[in-house]
Amino acid sequence: VLNVTVIDLIWVPEKFQRQGYGRSILSSIKKFAHLKKCEKLLASTFEHQKSHDFWQNLGFNVVGKTNSSFQEFSITYYEKNLYPVN
Repeated sequence: VLNVTVIDLIWVPEKFQRQGYGRSILSSIKKFAHLKKCEKLLASTFEHQKSHDFWQNLGFNVVGKTNSSFQEFSITYYEKNLYPVN
């Protein structure tokens, strides 16, 4: 059984972006995941959002993309291993 933490939403108002708030929130999520012995973090974002660099700069890898019927936006899926992969 793979234990994962799914990040459903991180939202930082634009005027507070690039000030470390998102990174701080993600740090708290990682601490929670470690306490629960989760092996991975999973996240997703709509293509029109400006958060792709955020996820990739924090070590998340793109693991898939799909088209969504929701407002015709595609979705990008990310994952980050919390422990070294053997």
